[in-house]
This record gives sequence, C-alpha cells and structure tokens, in this order.
Amino acid sequence: MKHSSSEGFEQVYTVQVAVEQQSLLIVGHSLSNHPTDQQHVEPTLDSIPPELGTPEAAALDTGFLSEANSALFERRSIDPYIATGGDRHHASWWERFERLPAPPAEDATPKEKMAYKLKSALGQAIERVRTCTVEPVKGMIKEVLGFRQFSLRGERAASGE
Repeated sequence: MKHSSSEGFEQVYTVQVAVEQQSLLIVGHSLSNHPTDQQHVEPTLDSIPPELGTPEAAALDTGFLSEANSALFERRSIDPYIATGGDRHHASWWERFERLPAPPAEDATPKEKMAYKLKSALGQAIERVRTCTVEPVKGMIKEVLGFRQFSLRGERAASGE
C-alpha cells in the first residue's frame, strides 16, 4: 500500500473479527493482505470454534457484499445482513418512518435484494446492533490496548500477534 508521507510502499494487513453480540467477545478472526474485504468472510466464519455452533445470522459492513458471499451464506444456512452502501447518519424523521417499498423483482441484483431486506424493521434493528457490537470492540483494541499496527513482518508472523 502506498504511504503518502514516504512515497514508498508498506506491507499492510487487514484483520476481521466475528463478535458475539451479547458479550462483545471476539469468537473468531482472520488476517490477510487482500485489498478488499470480500475474501474475509469464509476464513472468519471458519475461525469460529465448532463448539460455539453456526451463527443463525450475520451482520456485515458494506465491503463484504458479493454474489460469492451471498452463496456462501446460503450454503451455510446463515441469514446475512450486509450493508449496501454508506447511509446518511442523521436521517429525517419521515425517512425513518416511511413505508417499506414494494419487494424487488425476482431478477433483481443481490445488492437490490439486500437493500430491500435492510429497509425492513428487522434489517434496521440488526444494522443498529451491528454498529454497537463490532465498532466498540475495534475501538477497545485500538485505543485501550494501543494496538494500531503489527510489530512482526510476514503474514504468518503477524497472524500470531
């Protein structure tokens, strides 16, 4: 990844975490050097110990939406709720209470179908809980524990950190 201050390139990694909503405990994680998030879903799901079982549903951020991930969730019988794009933060009251539009057509894209699903009352509730579940955990890791970068080089060494 190009570093703006040194004009050089730095090796960077992305870590994804699976967080249990009630306890805010990290139950799984994955690390890679992929530039996008889409490839992280399967390794993160695989990192959840079998003793904990399979989650019934999963709430994910925008970068995870893809046809491959939709198919993955369907194969694993997990109901996905994946954000489809950045929504405005302070929506007006009439936007919050507007009626659910007509369902998308059968031939609609996965993104259109997911956007409709997220506009439902359940979808909105899950999205609100997602931002209150994962984001505080990441904030604690960064601010409280002071972990902002890996000390070791190489994906295998960094994954141990």
